[in-house]
Amino acid sequence: MLTVIINGQEYVNDDRQDGTLASEIGVQSLAGDVQVFIQVTNRGQFGPQMGYQLFVQEMVPTPGPTATQTLPPPTAQPDPTSTPDLRDAFEPDETTPTVILVGETQTRNFFPQGDQDNASFITKGGRFYQVATSNLALGVDTFLRVTLDGAQWENDDYAPAGTGNFASSVCFPAASVDGTAVANITNKMQQFSPSAAYNIAVLEVPALSLNLDQLAFGPAAAGGANPPNQSVQIFGDSTLSWSAVTSAPWLQISPNQGGAPSLMDVTANITGLPQGTYEGTITFSWASLCRREVKVTLQVDPPAVSNNQTGQENGLVLAMGRVGETAVSRRLILAKQIAQPLTSAVPLNTVAFVIIVELQGQ
Repeated sequence: MLTVIINGQEYVNDDRQDGTLASEIGVQSLAGDVQVFIQVTNRGQFGPQMGYQLFVQEMVPTPGPTATQTLPPPTAQPDPTSTPDLRDAFEPDETTPTVILVGETQTRNFFPQGDQDNASFITKGGRFYQVATSNLALGVDTFLRVTLDGAQWENDDYAPAGTGNFASSVCFPAASVDGTAVANITNKMQQFSPSAAYNIAVLEVPALSLNLDQLAFGPAAAGGANPPNQSVQIFGDSTLSWSAVTSAPWLQISPNQGGAPSLMDVTANITGLPQGTYEGTITFSWASLCRREVKVTLQVDPPAVSNNQTGQENGLVLAMGRVGETAVSRRLILAKQIAQPLTSAVPLNTVAFVIIVELQGQ
């Protein structure tokens, strides 16, 4: 598109004629020598191979036998063939990500077909950042990937299933030195139109770190005592305020909110749990959309077997025998504590045992 400004008058042309994308403007100076401003813009693609030529020529009128009538200056006409650019204001950004400032919110769209957005921002060493999408239009399900110094963080949906919220959020720590982070945003629903819009924002948030990423409890026998409690240490900025929830009733924590530093006590309550392997998570939340998970496993073994579990009258019945013989039952019965020694060789207050063998025929 060609724009010419002369004597304060602006002239614009897109296509000089049907069938060509070149532009042409003819002007005349009626006030002597003046300076002319020429601007060329591209309504198509950008790249090092997208070249063009610009010509400026003086047109000298042919003298005639009579004085040439002075023509009025041309009137600027609207371009009837111009087509509005329906991409968002930050395109193109596929090759060179456009800049988004920390604390800024930008409105973008997924257009044209196959579009994905890229934004870059400066990070300061030792700080914590949050990148999040919001205000998703119908047909938009963002997937967010942030890259910094070779590290990568990803998120599809930060909200739980069933909420209808398909926005994404990534919280990450910057390295010890300043750097440049790049956020890549794609639409998982593969809908591309000027109305497929969303917001993206970058914020600095309080830092949170944990001393571990997973816990393992057990093995513990079903019906027995709980395995020993364990703990999670929480570190962060003085402005940090966190809360936590667990994914299973048997997984219990205390406290479930606090600041930094903090110490969380974690209990695996096996009451009523049958034999098996159990998995759960502790999810920490802070700064509205930041999440951090600790994976927890619990191993519950079969119940322990005691000597009097199958007996009657505090005894144990054992069935023994050889092939072809009748069943033989041995009953071991614990005698009561006796008050006097059985013999002079048995000390006082000794528990005596009486073994009774019963033969049971057919």
